[in-house]
Amino acid sequence: MRRLVIVAVLVAVVAFIYRDPLELNSSEPESTGTGTLTLAQPSPAPGEVAPNFGATRMNGEEFEMPDDGAYVISFWSGLNQASQSSRPAFERLAGQYAGSEVTFVAVYVGGIPRDDRGDAPYAVIQDGAGELTSLYNVKRVPRIFLVKDGEVHLSQDGFSERQERDMRRELEDTLRSDG
Repeated sequence: MRRLVIVAVLVAVVAFIYRDPLELNSSEPESTGTGTLTLAQPSPAPGEVAPNFGATRMNGEEFEMPDDGAYVISFWSGLNQASQSSRPAFERLAGQYAGSEVTFVAVYVGGIPRDDRGDAPYAVIQDGAGELTSLYNVKRVPRIFLVKDGEVHLSQDGFSERQERDMRRELEDTLRSDG
């Protein structure tokens, strides 16, 4: 028992020593820091080039994301509660912008829930091999990107009410600039 306490104290001390002091004062909602070994921020980030890709949708049609146009791409997991709770807001936005020049895409990491295989107002793609997830450097889901003309305009983890408002505002700005 005494050894266990000593080991626990040593681990706590080492973890404290290796914490990045800037990380403690960070205003970021979630840190990607691992002590002095800091992971790269998710990429592509706003202002960076968005990788274009082609994939087969769940309905069998081909999907192409070229360098032009506006796209909202959401990476989800059918087993992740945060992904499932963000789906209704994503569906609302996709329905609201149906017929506009914005294309909505849901990329599922792993399996797709049965109720998202039908007539969704967005393209549904399964990324079973993780190729798109790697291409977009997705480390956690849900992860959502707004891409316009090959450039990321918004990138966010999660999809809360506030984030839905941010996405709606950014979409309106995107459509207005297409004018």
